[in-house]
Amino acid sequence: EELHSVNEELYTVNAEYQRKNIELQELNNDIEHLLNGTDVATMFLDRQLCIRKFTPRIAETFRVIPQDVGRPLRTFTHDLTHPSLLTDVERALEEGITIETQTWDRRHRCLFLRILPYRARRREPLDNESPAAGDRPMSPDGVVLTLTDISALERARERLAQLSAIVESSDD
Repeated sequence: EELHSVNEELYTVNAEYQRKNIELQELNNDIEHLLNGTDVATMFLDRQLCIRKFTPRIAETFRVIPQDVGRPLRTFTHDLTHPSLLTDVERALEEGITIETQTWDRRHRCLFLRILPYRARRREPLDNESPAAGDRPMSPDGVVLTLTDISALERARERLAQLSAIVESSDD
């Protein structure tokens, strides 16, 4: 009888874990669809600047494949005309700052580059920390690198500058 009740309890706990796993998988799928649907090239890097996750859009620039997860970013070439990319990524990690700049790729697309520190939410203080330590800003757990194609915006700026020059040069 006791074995039977323990077995029922294990069955209940197992069913709860199964529900949580299904819920977690659905949330993971939602986040994956959100990242892929935004059309923003995104790459998540850990503290050692190794690839944790990336969207298919960034694979166009860095030529990464799913098997590259875990490899260091510095082992990849990229199409950006931004020579200080690795330095900027390291700076964002070390100083915890966000770096935003406009850059171009070799296909002559204008891109908005954003490098920001990634901070995971910590629920509990570490063993050697006091509870108030959770109130201090944490050092980054990695870096998020995003590229947004702003070629259409750049073309509109060029057209606006052209039209402005026409207006300014007219005698009317």
